[in-house]
Amino acid sequence: VILYQYFTFYPQGVWTRGDYLNGIFWTSIGGNTFVNVLNLSVVVYWLCKWNKKQCPLWKFLLPLCLSLTIAALIELKVFFVEVVILYAWYFLNGRKTVKTLIKNVFIILIITAVAILVMQVMFKEYPWFRKTMSLKGILKLVTDSSGYTGSNDLNRLTAVFTIAHDFFKRDLADILLGIGFGNGAAYSLGGNFTNFYMLYGQSHYSWFLSAYIFVQCGAIGLCLYVSSFIYLLIKNKNKRYALLSQIMLILSIILTLYNETLKTDAGYLIYFAIASGFVMCKGNGVKTSFS
Repeated sequence: VILYQYFTFYPQGVWTRGDYLNGIFWTSIGGNTFVNVLNLSVVVYWLCKWNKKQCPLWKFLLPLCLSLTIAALIELKVFFVEVVILYAWYFLNGRKTVKTLIKNVFIILIITAVAILVMQVMFKEYPWFRKTMSLKGILKLVTDSSGYTGSNDLNRLTAVFTIAHDFFKRDLADILLGIGFGNGAAYSLGGNFTNFYMLYGQSHYSWFLSAYIFVQCGAIGLCLYVSSFIYLLIKNKNKRYALLSQIMLILSIILTLYNETLKTDAGYLIYFAIASGFVMCKGNGVKTSFS
């Protein structure tokens, strides 16, 4: 559906149409969040199937390459970083035999070649991204003092520190505990917004889950939230689903900083994948299957 939209849908008055090419999630801004989660779920699922020798290699590589292509067409830059992270976690947790190493080098070369190829398509469609798709460019993008949109709003990596310094005025109680559940809500009730949102809504703090939690629950609340993923990461899991759950937990920590995915409906698919690692496969004579 995204490929069809790419060749047929040209919205008027937008400077980048990638935000509108969201396939089954329709043609409005915000759909990229759901596409990203769906791509991740599909790719990690087939990676785990292949890792368990339950499918041939091409069944993993095909959806991965298609997902990379989709990410390029809709300027979903973070997906390239997520692929590196999920494959690195798989590789570091796998058995290290000569045969395995050779196979993984082969796979990495294929993924790299496809990524470079589809990125050329992205640069042709969105030429301004050429400067950002490098280590230096990514670091500048995530730490730029002008903010996410370049209009003096918050930045992903520095949002918490900016809120503590500029919004909370270095008040220790606010920094540790926040302003309370609901007091930083970014939606209206009866047409009225919270006082905090009226003051700082233009900073787009609600666009990043880490900033949103920090505003309302402080450093303690944010640490508890992230620690829940860390706890589940180190907790014993069903071996059949362990890798799937582990990768999604790692990505969840990253998404907490990256955007608001985990406080939208898209998060349910990620939570489902995480929960798979804790499914009981014994009892009552019921047999379960990875498929």
